[in-house]
Amino acid sequence: MSNNVRELHKIKKKTSDWFKSKAKSEISKTIKAYKPRIEASKLLQEDDRKKTLVLLVNEATNERHKAIQNGANSYSNPSWAAAATIESWLFELINGEEQGIKSVEGIINELQNRA
Repeated sequence: MSNNVRELHKIKKKTSDWFKSKAKSEISKTIKAYKPRIEASKLLQEDDRKKTLVLLVNEATNERHKAIQNGANSYSNPSWAAAATIESWLFELINGEEQGIKSVEGIINELQNRA
């Protein structure tokens, strides 16, 4: 199991509680915002695909850093969890193998649909 899969499992677990509806909603909204660009990148040639995914991961990393600057200090923080979810997805797409990508995308779909 890749680190990205483990990270997504942690995020899912920490945001599963009944009282975490804001985090669930933020994660779902962020996935929906990134998904079209990520899916479009999959259609590109290898070099362009990686460049596009790196740009997207940098964007998500910046969002996570902003969340930390605004006081995020746990996996259940909505802004941090949403950005970290996208980062893990993108890192798996960039560096992962087929099975890891399938696992990550399965979790991404679950996270998107639970809000």
